[in-house]
Amino acid sequence: MQFVLVWFFIALWTLVDPAFHQRCYAAASEMSPGGGFLWSVVFWIVFDAMTATAGLYARALCPAWSNP
Repeated sequence: MQFVLVWFFIALWTLVDPAFHQRCYAAASEMSPGGGFLWSVVFWIVFDAMTATAGLYARALCPAWSNP
């Protein structure tokens, strides 16, 4: 539970980060930040999938390792 709580607070940092709000206010239109958020989530999912795939591949390649 502590692990989940720590990551929850790390994720909340996005809402209070001044650079986040500055970028939103500097957008050219009201619709442009939405597209940027969508693309950032897409790339976040892709990079997380790549990290998980690398770990699964290492686990399959070297099953004797306790922490691949």
